[in-house]
Amino acid sequence: MIIGASLLAYDSSHLEMEPTPLRVVTMRQIADLLPNLISDDTLQNQKAAFVAHSMNKGTISPVQTLGQTPAGPMLGGKQSQVCVKTGYINEDEIFVTKVAGGGAEGYGNTGIVLVSSQRSLQPQYVLQDNAILTEIRTAAATALASRYFLPKKVTRIGLFGGGVQAFWQLRFLTLVTDCRDVVLKTRSRSTAEAFLRKMKSNPLDAQWRITVADDDAMDAFKGCQLVHTLTTSREPILLAKHLDLSQDVHISAVGADSPGKCKLRSCILKCADIIACDSLVQTIERGEGQFCNQMQRASIVEIGTLLAKSDKIPPYQADKPRLTIFDSSGIALQDVCIAKALCQLLEQEANSPKY
Repeated sequence: MIIGASLLAYDSSHLEMEPTPLRVVTMRQIADLLPNLISDDTLQNQKAAFVAHSMNKGTISPVQTLGQTPAGPMLGGKQSQVCVKTGYINEDEIFVTKVAGGGAEGYGNTGIVLVSSQRSLQPQYVLQDNAILTEIRTAAATALASRYFLPKKVTRIGLFGGGVQAFWQLRFLTLVTDCRDVVLKTRSRSTAEAFLRKMKSNPLDAQWRITVADDDAMDAFKGCQLVHTLTTSREPILLAKHLDLSQDVHISAVGADSPGKCKLRSCILKCADIIACDSLVQTIERGEGQFCNQMQRASIVEIGTLLAKSDKIPPYQADKPRLTIFDSSGIALQDVCIAKALCQLLEQEANSPKY
């Protein structure tokens, strides 16, 4: 009879190594800490991720995407997608592996974040976040970019998409602008109505004044100086003629996170004075940069490069309107930084006196 431990005799350290205590954090525990993350600290957290990436102070692995082209389809349906992102800040204490999925028919978003030690390489936390940390870091990063490019006068915000990300986008935009008037455009009236009902159930969300655009209204965003697109579309949904480009306009495009996805027609990209992104490699591989010509690609700049120099774009010219675009495909260092922020909150909670 073979004793199982004898099969490891070639390296007894497998049995002798003292395991690092592994803390599994449930979604309920994470939910209790979410109000603490809706803050300027989280914007600065994401700024640190972008700057580290652009200054080559972090390391990330190539994104793994399952379920979407060129990968084979998954059983959850044609919208099913799972992304795996791994990375770390150089000389920091942790590295992070995130698995986030969504789009499966009949199911919500899923995911976990594994936080491990760079020293021992042993896992320390399993965050069962169901991709909420991805939603938060995406919204915070987008709001950060919009604050950088924010036109001097914003009287109306355009929002394309009424899913989970839309809630978090508006929550973080409260940190960026005093404007509370939104034009919402979704793929169906029922989606918009469901979004409005849910927005009224939370005091933080209820402060927004939301007008739902008609399904066939192509000029719904004409009065908007700030536009956020939040869809997984594979066809352009925003054209230059949908906007009033006689005024300053900024667009933050979120959701083009796998090859073939897009939101902006090439005519908008051609009109842009500045196109920024989170990662040059990723925007060309899986972002709006897929649809730029070589000259346009050469002019794209990473937001981390800009933020390393200043927290705000140079003043707008009074006599020349400006169109700026931020393309977000999401980078692993964002996941590293938001996971670290949550772990710090968990440690503070654990160390706080109990009465």
